[in-house]
Amino acid sequence: MTQPPTRPDSPQLAELRGFGPRSLSDPELLRLLLGPEAGRLHELLAPDPGGLEALREREPREIEARLSPELASRLVAAIELGRRVHRTSLRRGQSLLSASEAAGHLRGQLFAPGREEFHALFLDTKHRVIGSRLISIGSLQSSLVHPREVYRPAVRCGAAAIVVGHSHPSGDPAPSNEDRAVTERLREVGQLLGIRFLDHLVLGADRFFSFAEESDFRFEDMNDAPASR
Repeated sequence: MTQPPTRPDSPQLAELRGFGPRSLSDPELLRLLLGPEAGRLHELLAPDPGGLEALREREPREIEARLSPELASRLVAAIELGRRVHRTSLRRGQSLLSASEAAGHLRGQLFAPGREEFHALFLDTKHRVIGSRLISIGSLQSSLVHPREVYRPAVRCGAAAIVVGHSHPSGDPAPSNEDRAVTERLREVGQLLGIRFLDHLVLGADRFFSFAEESDFRFEDMNDAPASR
């Protein structure tokens, strides 16, 4: 039986096999995943300094406008897999030790760019993520983000501490007066319930605002995790 001709390995595949995926640049990884059509993403990524982070924030329809349906679906699936792997790695025991780490995890929770979402992370006594919840979608108002909706799932999963965060679709993480009001209300309820309210993060395009680090609010120190509860 005649064997079908084999295609020579691409330079990216040879590099991957010889030295591992970390040896490849972002464009090389995209080309390995998508083939020649990867070049079409340059127009989408070039104006944005966020690079692959910017790609993750794009709507699927923006990606589909530049790739064939099959490759667009492949890329969207790869992005979602990366998001889930990131989530799983934290659930397996990594503690959140800084606002930056918490912001990275919250970004991985966002379902869709271009809309305002409010999420909560539930932590154990060592600040390991033991659960998360999408609290609300839309404009951040105290009437939409009720402490009951934040703390009820925290109590159910036995959380010792929480971190909350929401996205600003405008890309500017500067907090509004409503953000401040919601933060103070959640902090006070956490004190009453005995659940440590560690931070409220406002996520912008490539920056974030931490109430715990950059405001006059008094928070528990994220680095000060009690040994036991």
